[in-house]
Amino acid sequence: MLALESATSDWTNVLNQVYTMRTTIFKDNAFTGCLTYNVCTTNSYTLGQKTAKARLISVQEASSLGCTKDLQSCPVWMINYLNNSIKYGGTVNQTGGEYGNNYGYWTMNANSSRATNAWNVNYAGYLLSNSTSHIAGGGRAVVIVEK
Repeated sequence: MLALESATSDWTNVLNQVYTMRTTIFKDNAFTGCLTYNVCTTNSYTLGQKTAKARLISVQEASSLGCTKDLQSCPVWMINYLNNSIKYGGTVNQTGGEYGNNYGYWTMNANSSRATNAWNVNYAGYLLSNSTSHIAGGGRAVVIVEK
């Protein structure tokens, strides 16, 4: 995420976004997988306030837009331009080129039940906890453009 913030810091037509990733209590957070595996103890982390021109979407924001762990629950516009998205209701597949194999994009949220996993929006239109070593995932920036 730091690379995204650095690369967009000099943009002039995009508003600064101030966001706080807040304190997350793993045991009580539905997006950590703890409810599924029921193995978490109460622990928490807090990340301080950040200011950026662009950032990754949070899993909570994706959820508020309709994304769940169910196939094709995300709006179509969230999965367009991912490889294989047409098969699941998308209108444009991403193909070819150096970056033509993204099957999803990362959110800013880790999954506490597995130290190497984070949440992403999958090409099939749902939220997926996946290994961060998965090389077919990309990033999709959230920006706010002044009208």
